[in-house]
Amino acid sequence: MENLYYEVALPLPLRNSFTYSSNIKISNGSRVQVPFRNREIVGYVLKKQSSPNVKSIKPITKVLDRNSLIDKPSYDLIHWIANYYKAPIGEIFKSYFPPFLRKGKEINDSIDVYVISSLGKLASKESFGRAKKQFEALEVFQHKSELSRPGLKANKISKAILDALISKGYLEKKSRNRNELKTNKELNSEAFFELNVEQNKIYKSIKNSSTNLTHLIFGVTGSGKTEIYFHLIRDFIEKGKQVLILVPEIGLTPNLKAEIERRFGEDNVALLHSEMSEKDRAHAWNDINKGFKSILIGTRSAIFTPFKDLGLIVVDEEHDSSYKQIDGFRYSARDVAVYRANLEKIPVIMCSATPSLESLKNCQDEKYCLHKLTRRVKDARQPKFEISDLRSSELKSGLTEYSLNEISEELSKGNQILVFLNKKGYAPMVFCNKCGWTPECSNCDVSMVYHINPKRLVCHHCGTKHPMPVACLNCNEESLEFFHTGTEKLEEFLKEYFKNTPVIRVDREALGKEQLRSNSVLPDSKEPLILVGTQILAKGHHMPNLTLVVVVDADSGLFSVDHKASERLAQLLIQVSGRAGREDKEGRVILQSFVPEHPFLEKISSFDYDRIANEILEERQSSKLPPFVYQINIHAESLKRPLPEKVLMEISRSLNLNDDEFIGPKPELIEKRKNYFRWVLTLKSENRKKIHALANQVIKMIDQSDYSKNVRVGIDVDPLN
Repeated sequence: MENLYYEVALPLPLRNSFTYSSNIKISNGSRVQVPFRNREIVGYVLKKQSSPNVKSIKPITKVLDRNSLIDKPSYDLIHWIANYYKAPIGEIFKSYFPPFLRKGKEINDSIDVYVISSLGKLASKESFGRAKKQFEALEVFQHKSELSRPGLKANKISKAILDALISKGYLEKKSRNRNELKTNKELNSEAFFELNVEQNKIYKSIKNSSTNLTHLIFGVTGSGKTEIYFHLIRDFIEKGKQVLILVPEIGLTPNLKAEIERRFGEDNVALLHSEMSEKDRAHAWNDINKGFKSILIGTRSAIFTPFKDLGLIVVDEEHDSSYKQIDGFRYSARDVAVYRANLEKIPVIMCSATPSLESLKNCQDEKYCLHKLTRRVKDARQPKFEISDLRSSELKSGLTEYSLNEISEELSKGNQILVFLNKKGYAPMVFCNKCGWTPECSNCDVSMVYHINPKRLVCHHCGTKHPMPVACLNCNEESLEFFHTGTEKLEEFLKEYFKNTPVIRVDREALGKEQLRSNSVLPDSKEPLILVGTQILAKGHHMPNLTLVVVVDADSGLFSVDHKASERLAQLLIQVSGRAGREDKEGRVILQSFVPEHPFLEKISSFDYDRIANEILEERQSSKLPPFVYQINIHAESLKRPLPEKVLMEISRSLNLNDDEFIGPKPELIEKRKNYFRWVLTLKSENRKKIHALANQVIKMIDQSDYSKNVRVGIDVDPLN
């Protein structure tokens, strides 16, 4: 057979593709192994070519997929993402596959299961003696007959217990095709709550909608947004369709997965996020791709997963900035979800108590359909706000005497408390009171944060760690002091102050990978306790016995130069405050502030995000800021300080822009990060087509220049700031 020629995209930050030959017919989107610069690499077929006018063309080493693993809508979406976000198409293809497939491996459809033997069915408690845990594990098998590895994890059956039961002949290990597994995909109709009048109206409106495919459910905290989309998911599952649920934080996945499994069957749900093992991610991807499972819960990158028959996309907490990818190729998973849904002609439901201004503007422009929930379920009341003046208060680890007394009062009533502080570590700043020295990261223009367990200094931007010095590294005096309070210090103080009360810290460092993978992000307890946490606790969690929220530093973001600071602060404070008083107990919120008279805090106290958002939108419109103008950031970074500014100045001059069409070039907020000096040039316009045309000019200039030798230039469409 004569040679065929294929355009192949490589998973590298390269905008151009490469031509390779093969005597095999290959589908668009298929994986191929190709030679590239002295190594073999897995690439992705873009399209078949006619005979290219090139003298030397290397052959494809190996065809990994005769038929593409992604469907036509996914293939079209990849090209849209590349065009809209100005991203190398090979890197986008790479995002569509789990690490197993990126490395050229295959995913085996077979799976090990553990099956109870005839001997195990007859075993009694007496035959186990003191081995109580072994018998308890066997009891699980006596009810379920067989379990796979995820089932073992869910039932907390360790490898040691499993091996013991196998050695005694009570269990047998077998291999099954994943499609042949004995699964529980039965809907649990009793697990669904009856919708109230407001909820039912929205449910029917979305269910019966035939024209508007994008829906925004804007409901106050605790109003039952989740219950609405659970009912809609049920409708699609009953039609044989699949559902994608996006969440912004890994910490939100365990409880959501447990609840969905309770309603839709424990074998009908897949999970996908970065803290999972490569093997588990591969099987989750395969289960969805081949239709073995119906529901996928995932964080940002799950939007790229190819489904067998996708019917609905849900974007929970759609306002969250975590949906924006800021490393590698930059994209918004929320916006990609909207485009994907429109491409596949399926509905997308976005939910939030504090919607993004972009989404609210799209509702005003009738691009999205807006649905409002104004009341909490079970007629629960909104929490009451108090603003506590820090100026006349003596602080104990950031807390006033008044806040401590109120915490004590709520604990005496048997309630739970959330103390919110969005600062990790023990002390955000270390200072020598003799010479003024502070430890700074050698790779970044930031101070290092002190962590107490273990005792070390950590850069929260590049991850650099150093042992905590006993004495000042500048003057050698033992005169180091800690300034400000982080969650570790707050936890330590509260444990000492409330000795008889459990104090649980919930942040990334405290949780760890295993907890993020399990169903235990939050304590399953109704007893009095104090939660100390960062923004990981600010959204999506339901704590029925929590009655008091204390915001340690409500001023954070009040005086920021970032035009989105007021929006983010309003979202954060309303979200975290909404954790209180969600059922029959009254909730309260104490905002600790050095500027209690600040009008913005007064607005927050009204709990009226709708009014706050509309006021900010008016300010944005008069100032010609997003979402009323479009922005694209051109980032440049280099190991050599002067080069990023020089390159961006050259780009801005070449574009011949008016004064109102650009900002900068200027240093990034943190100029030096990971040893790279970083500058940014912002392009802006009220015309989307114009600003994208400018970005295309920039790409052409980059491709035709020598920038890449010493300077990395990247493009960020619709930047966060």
